Amino acid sequence: METEAETAQRVFKTWDWIQFGSYGRNDEKESLVWRVIAVKESQLLLISQNIIMKKLFDTDPEIDGGCNRWRDSTLRHWLNSNSPQGEVDFGPHPMPGKDFDELAYDNEAGFLNSFSDEEKGILLTTAIKTPVSKELGGGNDKTEDAVFIITHKEYKKLPEDIKTGIPSPQYIKDYNVDAGGLHQYWARTPNYGINGVYIVNHWSKSPMAMNSGADCSWGIRPCVYVNGQALEGLGTEAEPFII
Repeated sequence: METEAETAQRVFKTWDWIQFGSYGRNDEKESLVWRVIAVKESQLLLISQNIIMKKLFDTDPEIDGGCNRWRDSTLRHWLNSNSPQGEVDFGPHPMPGKDFDELAYDNEAGFLNSFSDEEKGILLTTAIKTPVSKELGGGNDKTEDAVFIITHKEYKKLPEDIKTGIPSPQYIKDYNVDAGGLHQYWARTPNYGINGVYIVNHWSKSPMAMNSGADCSWGIRPCVYVNGQALEGLGTEAEPFII
């Protein structure tokens, strides 16, 4: 264990590596690896190093293609849930059912359910601002989230090696995908109308593309703010910071 003096002397840097938390759709869970993308004293903004799952953005039954408003999205409510399977509060929109097969929400506990109490304890619930499509009133929503996904503007600031959507080992196994391939993942920014949402798309010349909010083809790279004072280690790929 580090002393208080050693902890106080630690300097966090963007692109540092951190390992904490776990996720898996079935009984198999994998440890999650994160990269630091912003530092404010000991408050660190992280993005998962890999795409770790596929999920629908939203399931609003009143809107063909789902709704692109992050505040009300099925994805936001699931990512911030610690509840067991069958008890997740999906907010104003009902959860998708078994018709979605392996992409369904209803066969899983909330994303945070597999985090230990110690791991949940370093998460910082933070006020985040997300654009609202002009068709839904425009402006920005402010939400209090422990877990979220990036906006397209945040994505553009990332270095190329962190932008890349590389699937995690468990993702490759769960979804039977190409281990060497690049995969698309959601941003939380509305693109067009009431259901278009930005995705990161490495298959085209433009890194950002648009897609319907409820399309179930895209991956997730969660983001979190954490208290860096609870971490120890070197922050390298070989020896990441841990709790």
